[in-house]
Amino acid sequence: MSDATVAPAESRFRPRVWPGVFVLVVAAGMLLAPPFIPALERTQALFMLVSLAPIVALGGGILWWVAASRAPLVDRLLVPVFFIVPFAVFLGEQLAAGRLPFAPLLYGVPFVFLLWVGWLVLSRPLPGGVRRAGVYAAVLLGWAAFGCVRFDQSDADLVPIMAWRWTPRAEDAFAARGERERVTAAGDGVQSRPGDWTAMRGPNRDGIVTGFALDEAAFASPRLVWKTEVGPGWGSFAVAGDRLYTLEQVGDREAVVCLDAATGKQIGDRHSYPAKFDDPQAGAGPRSTPTVADGRVYTMGATGILCCLNATDLKLIWTIDVMKDAGGARPMWGYACSPLVAHGLVFVYTGGLNGKAVTAFDAADGKVRWQGGQGTHAYSSLQLVTFSGVEQVLAATNYGVEAFDPKTGAVLWEHEWKMGTGNRTTQIPILGDGELLLTSGVGILGTKRLKVTKDAAGRWDVKVLWKSADLSPYFNDGVVYQNHYYGFSGMKFHCVDLATGEEVWAAPKGSSGKARFTDGAKYGNGQVILFAEQGLLLVTEARESLTETGSVFLLKATPDGHTELASFPGIKGKTWNHPTFTGGRLYLRNGVEAACYELPPKK
Repeated sequence: MSDATVAPAESRFRPRVWPGVFVLVVAAGMLLAPPFIPALERTQALFMLVSLAPIVALGGGILWWVAASRAPLVDRLLVPVFFIVPFAVFLGEQLAAGRLPFAPLLYGVPFVFLLWVGWLVLSRPLPGGVRRAGVYAAVLLGWAAFGCVRFDQSDADLVPIMAWRWTPRAEDAFAARGERERVTAAGDGVQSRPGDWTAMRGPNRDGIVTGFALDEAAFASPRLVWKTEVGPGWGSFAVAGDRLYTLEQVGDREAVVCLDAATGKQIGDRHSYPAKFDDPQAGAGPRSTPTVADGRVYTMGATGILCCLNATDLKLIWTIDVMKDAGGARPMWGYACSPLVAHGLVFVYTGGLNGKAVTAFDAADGKVRWQGGQGTHAYSSLQLVTFSGVEQVLAATNYGVEAFDPKTGAVLWEHEWKMGTGNRTTQIPILGDGELLLTSGVGILGTKRLKVTKDAAGRWDVKVLWKSADLSPYFNDGVVYQNHYYGFSGMKFHCVDLATGEEVWAAPKGSSGKARFTDGAKYGNGQVILFAEQGLLLVTEARESLTETGSVFLLKATPDGHTELASFPGIKGKTWNHPTFTGGRLYLRNGVEAACYELPPKK
């Protein structure tokens, strides 16, 4: 009786497969095709398509199977359960770890659905019972295989960087090793020297080195002064005197650490506090660079913890949680704003609603002095400029750009260029008195050149001189030199004429090889600084693997064409961090290691 019952059920297992194939093709097209379409490069449409693809696979696949597959009722009910339950388990695991659940959705669902449909297509000649068992096996083994892999990070285009689940994370090994080797610093105070890199991208936040001439002939063989492990973090070093300051993740705590510039060893104790931000693209760690001013260090953590510390011993002077204490709203990818210090105030992006995008805190005690601004999310840092003789703080957010009186917070002028859910990440390039570039990352491609003037009656006027899609940086800052912009548009390093906004040249595709959008992908998603006296560009290659070593390149800053002069290996691992240069030494860091190279001066 049992055999008579089972045999007909197995023989009836001839599901209608073509709707599942159709869903698979649509989902695969949404997931795989957009990165090869130049018009969609880093647009919100691209990220929406990529994000919706697994939802189409999940929803469309279950709808097909339950309503249109013609499989036996028990299988139409059980197979979705076998599909959804492991997905929910992995989803909960990510949420419990404080991570956005991109991995099981973006990678797990399409992978398992591919195995499910693929099995049904390939097994058509097999008996019904084998095909039936194979469906369950494909789904369960697919999720089991997914569970063997860990998706800690991805590259800038959400292509995953994978490791076996049972292999240790670099950040866990770093935290387990405990404190670094320490040294005792000489002197009681921290004295900044001319040319010190006391803030993100240098004292003027523009990535420009002055007062130093490189020996071009010796660039390819610099002296490695030291190399050391660091905890996860995506900011860079601030340098004051003989000390380096940076933020890193140590277990479940964010930490401010001071390193000896000569040895890379730790000076004194770290200052740490409970906080961890972890996203599926960059991974764990703070996103900003400390700022050193008036014997103090100011830091902004990824979860919104703003600290003021004594620069000598990192003793806490005051701390603020900008979300709780200033009505802030954390951006999706965490706070990345490096503090701006001026006029006894500390300016940061807080992202609060109802006109609380920017907050000025008293540098002495951390009290809120003023708030303003319409932006609801941003990842760039504030910029202090003087236009028409009036000092002002510029903020680039998803709203556009706004200029504030630094002492009162009054809005002097604004230019609205909304981005919706897109993001602005790069620092505002200043071209001269009243002229700047307003860039956009994901959401609206392109850049505007703005001219800001003030008339005799004190009225401000903002004109758009040009708008260009040729200049389209993502999260990689560029530099301005002799009326040209040198920097990245995605992974393309190029030169743009600032008179017109048109591209002059782009670096050819190189060994980095990631040229899905463009032929100019030689340096990946790297960063650049300018040696102004010589017209030389130092470009860091962003190898987006956790094991490969990225190189450091020397280029000519010239509109005549891409001219590469020399290079040397830098540090290992995904390096999106800005390089730091002062006193003839180049400091590099990423989420795994840091290094100091001595670049000889020109004789």
